[in-house]
Amino acid sequence: MDGAQGAKHVDGMNAFTWWQDAISRRGTRAAQRFLPIASFRLQSRILSWLALGCLAGAGSWAAPLPGRTPHLDDTVHLLPPIPGDQDALEAKLAEFEARSGIKILVELRERSPAADEDKVPGAYMHALSGREGTLKRGVLVVYFAADSDWRIWIGDELVARFAGKPGTVSQLTTSGAIHEVKEALVNAANERADAGFAALKKNLPGDEMPSPDLKLRLQTEALIDALIAKFSRK
Repeated sequence: MDGAQGAKHVDGMNAFTWWQDAISRRGTRAAQRFLPIASFRLQSRILSWLALGCLAGAGSWAAPLPGRTPHLDDTVHLLPPIPGDQDALEAKLAEFEARSGIKILVELRERSPAADEDKVPGAYMHALSGREGTLKRGVLVVYFAADSDWRIWIGDELVARFAGKPGTVSQLTTSGAIHEVKEALVNAANERADAGFAALKKNLPGDEMPSPDLKLRLQTEALIDALIAKFSRK
């Protein structure tokens, strides 16, 4: 566990009280440092969720959200159940597809592929992408919780654009160009999420700790933003 032994996860009155106190004593601008790496809208949704935890008890605020939208599949409920949050991610991905013609599909799964499914590098993601309709002109992003592993499939028509250099799918795969860009993108997204999570811990009172699923939520949006930025460049 990160932080002091016996630290508590923030999910109720303590966090809400701290937030209200930060606003009253230091003003809204200071309180907005709660998650400086994330968007203010995300900060607001997270804090509303924490507040509802103490105001509504173990009621509807904690109920799992619908698990699947056209661009986001979290049927295993790995992301925190922040009201309105899944809709916000879906809206971002849908807007990007509407203006670019590129579908980014994000899936979160508990289990990693079986050994026989994963024997040939890329075979599992290739097959899954074919089933999900992102094989040619789309992007499939999958998180496997068992291994804390992110994998990305880039559709064949987008490979050269993603790699930033000309070449066939075979050439850019064999040379390692695609892998290098994917690895850099995932590492940068994780660094952004780590920074946001660290800032969240630093600004909470005492031994309070943010729940781990908030870190996964930050990683998810960081990857989405990075991919949108990548394919928005001319």
